[in-house]
Amino acid sequence: MKKYLLTLATTCLFTLNALAQNAKVNTAELNKVSRPCVSADYGMSYEIIEGAFKRNSLI
Repeated sequence: MKKYLLTLATTCLFTLNALAQNAKVNTAELNKVSRPCVSADYGMSYEIIEGAFKRNSLI
């Protein structure tokens, strides 16, 4: 019974995590050339997201 509940809780956790992300394929224009990219919507302000990317050296 404990294994069943643990499996159920883990599955729910992964399902909710997957549904929380809203990434999609999009296009962006760089140097006047349209290129494919991946974009995501976040429920936070631009400054918070930019600070997190800079702190993690992604920008």
